[in-house]
Amino acid sequence: MKTKLTVMAAAILMGTAFTVNATAYGGLYPPAPPFPYGSGPLKAPYLAPNLFISEKAAFAGLEGTMQEAEGVIYQGGCAAASGTWKISAFADDTGNGSVRVSSGGATQFRLNMLQVSLPAPTYLGGTKFTISGVGTNHLGGVKLPFYDGIAYYSKTGQMMVMDAFFDVGNVNYALDHLTGTVIKDFFKVLPEGVYPDEGKTTCKSDCGGYDPSVPVIYDWGLQSVSKEWVPQDKWWQRSKATRSDGSDAKTIFWKDRLFSAKNGGVCKITIAMTGGNDADGFAQSGTLTIKKAAP
Repeated sequence: MKTKLTVMAAAILMGTAFTVNATAYGGLYPPAPPFPYGSGPLKAPYLAPNLFISEKAAFAGLEGTMQEAEGVIYQGGCAAASGTWKISAFADDTGNGSVRVSSGGATQFRLNMLQVSLPAPTYLGGTKFTISGVGTNHLGGVKLPFYDGIAYYSKTGQMMVMDAFFDVGNVNYALDHLTGTVIKDFFKVLPEGVYPDEGKTTCKSDCGGYDPSVPVIYDWGLQSVSKEWVPQDKWWQRSKATRSDGSDAKTIFWKDRLFSAKNGGVCKITIAMTGGNDADGFAQSGTLTIKKAAP
């Protein structure tokens, strides 16, 4: 009996202590989630994008391109890396494609994308892509001799994770071995739906430069860059993309640096492209820009 009372008393005391602690720390709340995640996992009107195979390949290649840019920024700083280059991306309906960055007609670097078979079990229905550097690559005079990435998409393309290993030339004429990890989700908003970057519930004429009659595919995500597995930079990823509907489709990727172990400050990477995007393939061209700017 005495043992039972002791156990019960201990339980009451623990409960009291928990209540006191909860009250003492009751004023501390986690930061509010960014729009549109306030209600938890996305649901209607945010729809599964059902990405085309060509879109998955192209988006993986563009992500790899931004990682290469992040490596250059990490090495020499945002101001030294700033500039604008031409970029083109192509992917067919089998998931094969390439991204090319150039300046004055000369190739700076190129990445090839290839859809590959998933290992068993395959019932989850995802897709896998390899992204590989081709040739002697560089950007703004910084050597980029090696890039090897793998991207996985969920069945409907709502989530993508990507890991990459890439080398960047440093000031000591050696190579920094970097790793990049991306996790992000894609969602589609139908016309007159909720458009996250405008923060409003309708979109009639002011739609961020997009035709309100065409569905828009968004993505939100985060990226880390590590050296020898030690985290160095953290980036915030967003994108908007439309599909061909009698006029050119548009694709814009943004990345903003949120943290730098080297105190590198603000930096923004933007890819802006136009061209074709439908079930038969993705073929667009535009610009890659690096500049010092806040998110």
